[in-house]
Amino acid sequence: MLCDLDGGYELVLPDGVADPDAIWQQEALTVDLGDRKQGEGVSYGRDGLSLFASSEKKNSPLYLITRMSS
Repeated sequence: MLCDLDGGYELVLPDGVADPDAIWQQEALTVDLGDRKQGEGVSYGRDGLSLFASSEKKNSPLYLITRMSS
């Protein structure tokens, strides 16, 4: 999971692929990270599905993005 100022992008290594560099050959899935003023960071939650996203500036909220399993 990567993010920029506007949104999130998830790259998934296909099953059975042993070379981690192959992830850069995959098409990134766009992920809505909420109404952040200026995106700063993103991380997976413990369940591997939910995401936490942050923004810049002091006292900015931490956004929880709950996703359904596929």
